[in-house]
Amino acid sequence: MTQIAAVLGDAMAEDKLVRLLLLEDTEDDALLILRALRLGGVRVDYERVFSREDLCDALDRRTWDIVVSDHTMPGFDGLTALKCLREKGKDIPFILVSGTIGEEVAVKAMRVGVSDYLMKDNLARLAPAVERELAEAEKRRRSLEVERQLVQSEEKYRLIFDSVTDAMFILDEEGNLLEVNEVACTELERSRKSLLAMNMAELAWHKDGDLVRRMLGEARPGQRTLFESAMLRTDGEQVPVEINVQLIPYGRGTAYLVVARNSAERLLAAEEKKRLESQLLEAQKLEAVGQLAGGIAHDFNNLLTGITGYAGLAMMEVESGSEMSEMLKEIQLAADRATHLTKQLLAFSRKQLHSPETLNINNAVSNTMKVVPGLLGTQIDLDVRLDTEVCRVYMDPTQVEQILLNLVVNARDAMPEGGRLTVATSCARTNKRTEPGGSWSRLGPGMCLSVSDTGVGMERDVAERAFEPFFTTKERGKGTGLGLSTVYGIVKQNGGDIEVDSTLGKGTTFYVYFPEGTENQGKAPADIRSLLDR
Repeated sequence: MTQIAAVLGDAMAEDKLVRLLLLEDTEDDALLILRALRLGGVRVDYERVFSREDLCDALDRRTWDIVVSDHTMPGFDGLTALKCLREKGKDIPFILVSGTIGEEVAVKAMRVGVSDYLMKDNLARLAPAVERELAEAEKRRRSLEVERQLVQSEEKYRLIFDSVTDAMFILDEEGNLLEVNEVACTELERSRKSLLAMNMAELAWHKDGDLVRRMLGEARPGQRTLFESAMLRTDGEQVPVEINVQLIPYGRGTAYLVVARNSAERLLAAEEKKRLESQLLEAQKLEAVGQLAGGIAHDFNNLLTGITGYAGLAMMEVESGSEMSEMLKEIQLAADRATHLTKQLLAFSRKQLHSPETLNINNAVSNTMKVVPGLLGTQIDLDVRLDTEVCRVYMDPTQVEQILLNLVVNARDAMPEGGRLTVATSCARTNKRTEPGGSWSRLGPGMCLSVSDTGVGMERDVAERAFEPFFTTKERGKGTGLGLSTVYGIVKQNGGDIEVDSTLGKGTTFYVYFPEGTENQGKAPADIRSLLDR
């Protein structure tokens, strides 16, 4: 060992040394191998072993660049050493050196994985062989690293591709599907295998028949082209989508990346926003009309006070039963009707004075229902359904009466041939209304008062204007158009909400909601603007 170290000299001090595992039982032969490497310009950091146990131990302790092995050693040989190397999964160049190896043995050794073989009497070829095998090993290492990175890149690509929440497709220039992600499979309810056997045109629903061709024709590298279309599911359902198309590098050429985003929720949100905006405009219009009506009503009420007062004084001056007395009575009746109209205007404008109190809504409804049969006549059946649970609200009892009577009269007029009128109360403890038309969740727990008829019903555009002041479908002289507007004003004044659900020819239901409350907890609801901001 000392002689070999002396041969290497200061080579061991070099930074870049070839890590050599030398399998040689004869020290003189080991010295010749090391000398040949040094003369060939190969500096090594070596370890010499000559048994299977030492070989396995060395392979476990260190990483080696190359193995140079004698062919025959006592109780051990080069091919056994190569087998041991491969069993440990080591891809290390293996050069066999022998003084007696024959051509047949050499060919066999090359077949089982020996990198090269040399004769000990021709070691001048050893250094070039080592350099060549080290270079080949580096190429293999780099190739394996590139392959590993490609595999990782493919895994990352697939992970990203499948984790995107939109349906994604990669198409060739003919529109055939090359790749699809999991979302596409889920949205279209098809397997990946079945989709990859299809063309994009088989998935896209379009009226002009040229959408896919236009998509592929208009796509440009680095630019996104947008389309609106729909995708067909296996059950024939059309799913509205926004399609984004882009030309991308793919393999050695290019392909089309198509991203299809399900736009059903966006379209529904847009419709809901439009509906809320319409409600806001309607509320603003009603508010403006209400302010105007309130101002007019106050001035008109002052005029009516003078008219009724002077009419009363005049009646005291004329003989009872005379023609003049009868005319003064007509003046007072007209003034009374005008006073009632003024009260409706004030109720609509929410400026009517009221005295709210905590009341059981069922009791208030029951008391009002005592006078309702006289308004309905004999052709209309009355059905009253009160919730068994106590529903308490904070409002003026007379306003409950105004609401009910206006809705009942409206229902009666909608059933000229008779029918059924149903008045019901329901405690909304779950924050949600179960009747058609939606949810009361934005207003919190409370109670719902519904008035239903089996009358003529209303068309949609008529129902949308139902609460508009002075709007009526009744004949001239049979309605002022303020009944439902009055109901609307009272409901809003008490922090509630009202909706109408009507079908032409089948009837109408009004749903009136009041928040649960007492004197200390009655609160007005959020207005429509807050809903639009959500």
